Formats: sequence, structure tokens, C-alpha cells
Amino acid sequence: MLPLLLVLSSLRELNLRDCNLCEGDIPRDISGLSSLIHLDLSDNNFIRIPASLTRLSKLEFLQLSNCNICTLGEGDIPSDISGLSSLRYLLLRGNNFISIPASIIRLSKIYSIRFSDCKMLKSLPELPTSIEDVWIDGCSSLEVVASLSKVFNLLDSVGTKAINCFKLAENMNALTLLKKLLKVD
Repeated sequence: MLPLLLVLSSLRELNLRDCNLCEGDIPRDISGLSSLIHLDLSDNNFIRIPASLTRLSKLEFLQLSNCNICTLGEGDIPSDISGLSSLRYLLLRGNNFISIPASIIRLSKIYSIRFSDCKMLKSLPELPTSIEDVWIDGCSSLEVVASLSKVFNLLDSVGTKAINCFKLAENMNALTLLKKLLKVD
């Protein structure tokens, strides 16, 4: 169990990577970490994102990669996801969810979302307008991207990756994508 968090209210960065944590190990009073801007919970055993994290209003960086997260449905991320109002980077690499909730659009300051190697991911909803960096490489089951034109435009940026998205390529005009990447008219 994590210590009483009220005494850590000045903490700005917390790395609990590879600590064998589950959702129940994240205390409800984590919002007591009122100065926290960077949280790394990668390589733990979460089935869903712990609901108590949505109360971290100053959090800018959240990493939950390789956590075995298998559900990200609307019921699994509380409706107050907008409580993560400062979130700029969301890294969910190597998890097992199938879809992303539409409520992700409420993250108005999000700059970068990384879903690399989420092999079960089948669809992405409309992305926030603030997004400039999307990694969907290795998402071999991805079929639908609601913001496809936005992702196309982002492919020009250095940080955006969409490699090995085989089903997505099958469901769209792969030649159009290739021309876009090669900048051929």
C-alpha cells in the first residue's frame, strides 16, 4: 500500500514502474498529490485505468504502457476524464484494449497520444483538436480512425507513426496514404 499521500503534496514526479500494482493499490486520495505533473505506472497489472487518477488536475504526463489494460470503454474511464485538464502526454503502449472512449476528446490540452503495439485496438474516436502527435504503429487490428484526415495531416510531422496498421490500410485507399507519405501528386 502506498503511504499517506497528503504529506507528499509537493511531489511533482512519481515513478511506480514495474511495481506489480493493481487498480486497488492506487489510493483514492491520490488527488492529495496536488503538484503531481508526471506519473509513470507502466509495467504494472491494471485491467483498467484507476478511476482515482482522473482527479489529478495538474497531471501533464501519464504513462500506463504494458499494463495489460484490456478495457477502456466509457464505463471504465469515468465521465469526469476532463478532470485531467492539464494532460499533454498519454502513453498507453502495449495494452490489450479494443477501443478508446469518445470522452478522450475532452482532453483539450493533449498534445501526444501513443498507442503503439496495442494489437487488439480496432478503432479510434475523434481526437482532440490540440493533438499533434499520434503513434499507432503496430496496431495491426486497427480498422477505423474517426479523425483519419487529421492523422493524415499529422503523418507529415516527425513524431507521428502509423507503421504496420494492416487492417487500416485494407479499409482505406492505401495508395492515397502512400502518395501522402511520399508527397506524390
